[in-house]
Order: sequence, then C-alpha cells, then structure tokens
Amino acid sequence: MSFVASGDEALVGHLRIMANAVRCGPRWKACNQVQCPRMKVCVENMQRLPLCTCPSTYVCRRAKKREVCGTDGKTYPSRCHMKVASCNDDIVVRKKYRGPCTEEDEANPEVIEPPKKVIKPKKVAVPKKKQPDMTDLEIEREKRRKRRKEMRRRRRRKIGIKSKGRARRHRVKAQAAPGPTFDETFPHYTWSA
Repeated sequence: MSFVASGDEALVGHLRIMANAVRCGPRWKACNQVQCPRMKVCVENMQRLPLCTCPSTYVCRRAKKREVCGTDGKTYPSRCHMKVASCNDDIVVRKKYRGPCTEEDEANPEVIEPPKKVIKPKKVAVPKKKQPDMTDLEIEREKRRKRRKEMRRRRRRKIGIKSKGRARRHRVKAQAAPGPTFDETFPHYTWSA
C-alpha cells in the first residue's frame, strides 16, 4: 500500500500505520512501528494511533524521595521527577548533587546541549498471522491424550505401584507361599482306587 500526500508527513505516517493495523488484526500494536525521541514513550490514543509523550509524575510514586539539585538550578523531590520535568521542558537536566539547590545554583543554571544523535526508526517485522501446524481435530486429540496421561499418573501415585517409574499393575503376579501338602493337612483321608 502506498500513500502520496503533499502535506503533513505525520498524517501519512499515521495512515500507513493504520493500514498495517487493519492488515494485521486487533493484536497488532501501533507503537511497534514508532521510535520516540529521547525520554518519551509511545502510547496508543483512543483511535489506536501512536503518540509520543512524556511520562507523568505518576510513574515516580514509588521512587525514593531524595531531593536532588538539577543542573537547571531547580530542586526536585526525586531523580525520577527531574527526568520527567526534563522531558516535559525539552531540555537536558542532569543531577548536580543530592539535596536541595542553593541560591547560587538557582541564580546560575547550567545549560546542557542535547546530544546531536540521529535516532533511526527501529525496524520491526510486522507479525504475520500464524498458521496452525495441526488441524483442530489433531489439537483435540493431543489434549485428550495429555488428559488421559495425567489421569494415569495420578492413579499410579494413589496406588503406589511403580517399577522403574512405570506402573505395572497388569504384570503383577500373585505368588502363593509354599504351605503344607494335602496329605499333611488331611492325614485321615485315604485314597482309594
């Protein structure tokens, strides 16, 4: 599928992604095709379109509450809060030191240039629809076979008959202990011919 547009490149990208989503079904994620800029994360909006956005401070709720002074001269409740603010303001803020900033730090913030690294979009193979290796009948047979095997294993465990890891109930032979003979048991009986 190809698109020709004279306007917004982002719209063309979204149309391509949606075309792929229609082709691949409901399990396909739109964010698989998107590489977001530094510090931003990809989320799907209500129309299932990818959207690069900064994380909220909600992700910092479990972070250790240790105040840090950022290179921008501001005091943050935690390093996580500093990173979220850095993303929201589109500036690079690094930890200067642990603890609140002084008046001198607030008066002279350091400006850090963002890296000039070119971010290439990641190549992601669009998942193809998986063709089942077995027919439905074969799958059902396999399930039944596994169920029967499990039932046999449970029965063996209850009975406790094992020989080299396998039950041998059908091969167990009853052997009578040698006892007294007939003549010894009934001495008064006589044989007549």
